[in-house]
Amino acid sequence: MFNINFNYVIQIILPVYLRLEKQIAWLKVITFYLRKIYEEFVVFRTLKLYNINFTGQVMYLEKKLQDTFNCPLLSISDGVVVLPFYLFNKSERKLPVYFYNKSENKPPIYLFNESEYSHQSDFIVNIPIACYNLLTTDEINKLHSIVRYYLTFGKKYKIKTF
Repeated sequence: MFNINFNYVIQIILPVYLRLEKQIAWLKVITFYLRKIYEEFVVFRTLKLYNINFTGQVMYLEKKLQDTFNCPLLSISDGVVVLPFYLFNKSERKLPVYFYNKSENKPPIYLFNESEYSHQSDFIVNIPIACYNLLTTDEINKLHSIVRYYLTFGKKYKIKTF
């Protein structure tokens, strides 16, 4: 459907008595810009067909990033999620929380601010330091834009070098 041979179309559409060299050459000149637009369309279509083969799934996103930045060691891993610690009222009937002295050798309990929990990431894009150092600012922005394009709503990510 998208394979058009303009030279063939020109010759088929012209009546036999108008198929002269000058007439065909003139029609080729007239259709020059149409051919150029068609070639750009074919390139755009090929690129879009390539892009729709990828999703936000880890294996597809890894493949897309590896292909784009030519870095086969680039990988995606799960982010570390720290669950917030809550203190409850007695009326809420939750399990009691006990604080211990240092001498009792119990694991420490840490209390964090809400802002410290909001900066957690759901996954980490791991990129080798050698590949990351070769990237320009525009390519780093492209890396972020690719990840954001395929990112599921509400997910957060970090880019780490190793």
